Amino acid sequence: MEALRAQRTGFNRAGFSEMIALANLHSGMEPPASGQRNAETWSDGAAMRVAPIGVFAAGDPGLAARMARADAEVSHSRDGVWCAQAIAAGVAVAMVSDDVEPVLDAMLAALPADSWSARTARRALDIAARAGTPEQAEEDLFEAIPLRHYMWADVAPEAVALAIGLLRATDGTPAVIESGVNIGRDSDTIAAMAGAVAGALHGVSAFDPDVVAQVRTVTGQCIQATAGTDLVDLADALVDEADRAAAVARPTEETRA
Repeated sequence: MEALRAQRTGFNRAGFSEMIALANLHSGMEPPASGQRNAETWSDGAAMRVAPIGVFAAGDPGLAARMARADAEVSHSRDGVWCAQAIAAGVAVAMVSDDVEPVLDAMLAALPADSWSARTARRALDIAARAGTPEQAEEDLFEAIPLRHYMWADVAPEAVALAIGLLRATDGTPAVIESGVNIGRDSDTIAAMAGAVAGALHGVSAFDPDVVAQVRTVTGQCIQATAGTDLVDLADALVDEADRAAAVARPTEETRA
């Protein structure tokens, strides 16, 4: 929040929900009001940024969801927050699993059962399970899930449901990134969210190193304070910090005695 408040030169390519939240922060508003008093509280902007939280909270989807909520409430509320919780929880479980099924279970568990997001996600899972091939899943999901009556494609319940459906259709492999791009709609966000889960499941070695090199260093094009960040180094630092936090929280033999 300090970095966001300090930047006065504009935020290139920021989303609608984020720009409204920035205006709220600059006016002195604090979360969660900065996310609630927002005309696009349900966008996928929070869900697409919380993967690092899942890395830090590896193995603890509850912690991941709580941290994602705190982050998302800066700019979102309700479904915009819940979808962020789902992505963070999914990454957290994927960090300690080699099977996509518990990951999908954790993502659904992070969504309120009677919410728009949960209903859409369950529908996407059913469609993907019946599809037979990832290519067919792309077609079927594209036909059934998107909101045709709304002109923008940045709706979190839609984008997260498509990511969840494609994760089921591809068994959580890195191929989900290509499927996310191919499916259209908010394709960069869908591919990023699903790719984050696949990356947590399989590790960086499962990806083409030339492709990784293209996106490894943050340009700071939107948030200037992030310029020059090495994403692999950041991921390693998050894991190290999580290990240190766990060691501090873990009682010693003398304490237990």
